Amino acid sequence: MSAAPAEDTGRRPQSRRRAIVVGLDASPLSVWGLRMAAVVARRWGVRVDVVHVEDAAVARLSSHPGAVTVCGLTARSRPLALAPDTITAALAAQARAARDAVEAVKTLLRHRAGGDGDAELVFRSRRGGVTRELRAVADEAAPSLLVVGWTGQSRARWHRAHGIRLGSTARALTEDPSADRVLVVRGELEADAPLLVPFDGSDAARRALDAACTLAEGGPAERVAVLAFGDADTLAPAARDLCAVHDVVPRVQALPPLTLARLVRIAEFPEALLVLPAQLSMTLGLSTPDLIDRLGCSVLLVR
Repeated sequence: MSAAPAEDTGRRPQSRRRAIVVGLDASPLSVWGLRMAAVVARRWGVRVDVVHVEDAAVARLSSHPGAVTVCGLTARSRPLALAPDTITAALAAQARAARDAVEAVKTLLRHRAGGDGDAELVFRSRRGGVTRELRAVADEAAPSLLVVGWTGQSRARWHRAHGIRLGSTARALTEDPSADRVLVVRGELEADAPLLVPFDGSDAARRALDAACTLAEGGPAERVAVLAFGDADTLAPAARDLCAVHDVVPRVQALPPLTLARLVRIAEFPEALLVLPAQLSMTLGLSTPDLIDRLGCSVLLVR
């Protein structure tokens, strides 16, 4: 006789490991996100759903009678000079680059494993609105992580000159209350990057620390740095007890009460990953995307 199905009690346990979804447009930041996700997924024994979205808005642009190009220096506009075939070819080239990036990551992981084993990377090509299609895949997969680049391919040149800001897709996903864990990649991020966790003992901070410890399992010792804002004598034992469930030994640093300036200074470490409780943005008086915009390292947003 088969066992009766377990009762659905609502929100899934935070420690349960599920597939990882990566939004890939072949930009450098999205490729770094894919590389990290693939290493983590192999450790967890889960698949990576790699989603490349052909932006339907761009595909329709060439045929729109009002489409124009605007010069950034003179602000003069002129009719769009690109033919539909040119835009279609550019989108096809981007899709090929995304597929090539997936194959390159598979090869890299096989070399790291000495040719033994492979990562399960499932490439999905979709067409439509980028954010909407990523959300649709995430709703279907209910992933442990949803990974996107800080900004996409189209804005890379602007950011090199003027500083990086969240792209529209990352901004929308960090605002989405249904996305439990969104990893926004700001630079070259290794799978064993140091994990910085603001911790005040709240339920939100506990969920963030649980996410950090899950990510740290199987990695270097003392990879998790708990930033205890407040009564460190009380917070340190609580943090260590939470980490012990994952066999993780954290480094606990006592800090003065949290301010926006202190958090920005802590995030000035591009090789690290800041594990951020989503409720922290309200405490600091900013929207979640505006808070993340001010930070200098990759961010794992935890709800």
